[in-house]
Formats: sequence, C-alpha cells, structure tokens
Amino acid sequence: MTVAQNADGRLEVFARGNDDALIHTYQTRPNNGWSFWSSLGGGLAGQPAVARNADGRLEAFSITEDGALWHMWQIAPNSGWSDWQTLGGRLSSSPVLAMNPDARLEVFVRRDDTAVMHIWQRVPDGGWSEWDRLGEWQASALGQGWREP
Repeated sequence: MTVAQNADGRLEVFARGNDDALIHTYQTRPNNGWSFWSSLGGGLAGQPAVARNADGRLEAFSITEDGALWHMWQIAPNSGWSDWQTLGGRLSSSPVLAMNPDARLEVFVRRDDTAVMHIWQRVPDGGWSEWDRLGEWQASALGQGWREP
C-alpha cells in the first residue's frame, strides 16, 4: 500500500487488490471523508508505487506477472486516469520512486538476475529513458551487500 497527495491536497491511497488490480480510495475534500474503493485495473505482481509529477499529476507504477514495469497517470491534476502502459523490463521487485532535483521522476527496481535497474523521465512530466543497469545486489550467508557493475 502507498499514499500520495493530489495537487489539491487530498490524500489518495493505493493498494494491490485481491484480484491483483490496482485499487484506490481518496479524500473527497482535503482533511475530509473518503470515497469508496475502486479499481484501476492491471495485473499487479508487486506493490504499487505512486509519485506526483512536476505538473501535479499522480503517476502509479507496478510490475506484472511477466516481470514488466507498467504505469498509468492522472490525465490532469486531480482528475481521471490513463490506461496502463508498459515500460518493459524483466523485473523481480516492486518499484521504488524518487524525484530528481530538476523534477524528473526516476524508478528503481531489481531484475531477476539481481541487477539493480533504473529508468527516468527525460524531462519533467515527459517520456522515459531506456533501462540502465546500476550494479548488482548480492545476498550471502553473511548478509546483503552491493557489487559494482
């Protein structure tokens, strides 16, 4: 489950539903009551991650059973949602999001061969780069560690 704040200050909660769809509920007004839970579809295989773009639109990400990263976004701030679109990949972990200082979103995930991968917006609110490998995450009897590429 994850929580994000809409551009108008309303909180919105996202979770993976029992049917593996992305479900959400949101405050009807800031600091007020909540909507009913509703489905945004999708076949999630991990937990969703949600962030707000520089222009105020929320964007949601999750991996699916085939290991690809999929995303959808609000069509306008505080508005309805796009259809799901794939960003590809052979991934095995739920995504983690960050916003760069120049307001571009960046997504980090682990690939099924333990490589850590990332993809980023080329410009704020814009299209996406190709996948890039950061290195490899190692698990051992002594703990977990990082190995450079």
